[in-house]
Amino acid sequence: MKPLPAFAVAFRLAVSLCLALATPPVGADAVRLRNGDRLTGNVVVKTDTTLVLRTRYAGDVRIAWGEVVEIVVDQPVDVMLTGQAPSPATLTAAAPGQAGIVRDGALPEPVDLAQIAYINPQPDQSGTGIAWRGHANVAATLSRGNATNDRLYGEAQVEARARDYRWNAGVKVNRVRDGHATAVNSWLGDASLDRFIRTRHFVYARSSLEHDPNRDLELRAAAGAGYGWQVIETSEQKLSLRGGLDYVRVDRDAGADESYPALGWALRYEQWVVDRRLQLFQEQEGFWNARDLAHVVLRTRTGVRVPVFTNIEATAQLNVDWDSEPASGRDPVDSVWLLGLGYKW
Repeated sequence: MKPLPAFAVAFRLAVSLCLALATPPVGADAVRLRNGDRLTGNVVVKTDTTLVLRTRYAGDVRIAWGEVVEIVVDQPVDVMLTGQAPSPATLTAAAPGQAGIVRDGALPEPVDLAQIAYINPQPDQSGTGIAWRGHANVAATLSRGNATNDRLYGEAQVEARARDYRWNAGVKVNRVRDGHATAVNSWLGDASLDRFIRTRHFVYARSSLEHDPNRDLELRAAAGAGYGWQVIETSEQKLSLRGGLDYVRVDRDAGADESYPALGWALRYEQWVVDRRLQLFQEQEGFWNARDLAHVVLRTRTGVRVPVFTNIEATAQLNVDWDSEPASGRDPVDSVWLLGLGYKW
């Protein structure tokens, strides 16, 4: 047999390559939606409301789980059914609204899609460990010439989340130097521990320490406990409310010291918008003096975070502190506008 000419060999190789590129890869996962669309890729994770499918043509695609009517996963993933522990399994096609779960080569076990709580769950979701998250932000200004002053604001917050517990700790520092004198040197540290008694309800203990000479606060210490409600907790949105009893003690540099029981509350809200290009956030913490009902202390943080690169984000926020009965000669409201960069994990 005569060998094929070189151009014929090159032609066959080109055709084979084109066919290989045009053929979907073996083992690709598939998802069929309620409207009939069929998407292929690799299933990354399924949270409580969202399925993430990694594709070659559009990166990570986020799909509302309620729109999925069929799912096929060829390689083992950790599948967690409602009320059960996660276990490795593949998923096969079944009746509409169902999936066949295959474990250890056994026959497919049909289950409703609504029974699949998570795919590749986080440790806190499966109850097998702790998930850590947090962020740190820094904003600074530097002026030289006719005016010589520096300003540095920094904050960091970390959260440890297990299935039944949640621990939060945070610190905020605001420092302004005018020439060689420090005009403002304030800080706030706080921590809380939540114990979930039901899926969305918890009891908590919290404490905070605050120092701010400009408001005649040598130290304001607060500690308390109460009841909380995790209204929303999804990958797109979080909202928690809490309220209880606190004890507040204030040591002042110039004014009289004071201490009092208070009704305390807190609110935390986060919301991704514009296809996760922006994250809105609002935090509020307050104390209502039980001995002087006209006296209220309120701290708020409101702003937006914009992902820049991987774990780097830009932050714009407004911090407002309000004391309805401030120290003598002090204003009741302090506000700070901040633009800075942050790191999240």
